[in-house]
Amino acid sequence: MTGSSYPNPFNSCTTIRFQVSEPGPVVLTVYNILGREIKQFENRYYQAGKYTLAWDGTDDRGISVSSGIYFIHYMTPIYTKTIKICYIK
Repeated sequence: MTGSSYPNPFNSCTTIRFQVSEPGPVVLTVYNILGREIKQFENRYYQAGKYTLAWDGTDDRGISVSSGIYFIHYMTPIYTKTIKICYIK
């Protein structure tokens, strides 16, 4: 699985692109710089293929987060990756 986000930095919305090489469960989570979970996008089974999700800079409750550095963590049973993104209001 590979992943990226564009635009980065972003101010209203960023598109998270990821590819799943083998079918299986995928968890995508956004963390703040302190390692606290901000938003969990996906925790479901994916077939192999390319996917996109959009993040509008809100947390799980729909509240806008502050400007700063965030990390998008991708996790499957056989692969993990974390990318850094910057949110600017």
